[in-house]
Amino acid sequence: MEQINIVKSLIEARKKKIIRLQYLPYSIEIAKKVWYGIAAELLGTVKITESTKECWTLLIKYIHSDISELFNEKGIYLCGNTGSGKTKTMEILLLYSEIDNVKYIVNEDEIKNFRFKIFSSIQIVSDYQEKGIEGIEKYKNYTNLLIDDLGSEQLEATHYGSKLNVIEHVIEHRYTKIGFTHFTSNLPMKSVSNIYGERVGSRIKEMCNEIQLQCDDFRI
Repeated sequence: MEQINIVKSLIEARKKKIIRLQYLPYSIEIAKKVWYGIAAELLGTVKITESTKECWTLLIKYIHSDISELFNEKGIYLCGNTGSGKTKTMEILLLYSEIDNVKYIVNEDEIKNFRFKIFSSIQIVSDYQEKGIEGIEKYKNYTNLLIDDLGSEQLEATHYGSKLNVIEHVIEHRYTKIGFTHFTSNLPMKSVSNIYGERVGSRIKEMCNEIQLQCDDFRI
């Protein structure tokens, strides 16, 4: 019973501690021009599909706290096929958020910056293999983090004989932290449990909004 109460307390704490500041008034049309301007700089000339437009509009509304489909106290879980522009889309979100220096409130009085660090799941695992637990402490403790290409990494890594499911370990730790954890992945959120187990799948579902980005591989 005590363990159940502790878990309930953690969940309630997460729900009430993060409040995104609203950036109003703003014009969605002007916001789109800024967003697409950043996209042109990062991507050059690419085919923009209806799925891309829908995804980008959701993220613009998300960053401005103008939302009905998404929860603004949660991170983003952006999934889609290979080459659909998931990583670049999150890079656009990062640059866009820096224009207005977007912030959020913790514990009703502490203001934090929304900007996040971006690292691939493969890089995080590699750092464990090279340096052990000390090599992944920063990923556990960044206030806001994007784990890019979730599911592409080696699941169980070894450092001098010590085996660890590195990404699972990082996610479990970040679940108890106050801040945003974002993901990109080829896996739809419902498939995460098949790879990492029900516990991690449930954690990610609670931590993130799922957005799907489906289009042709723009690298081809």
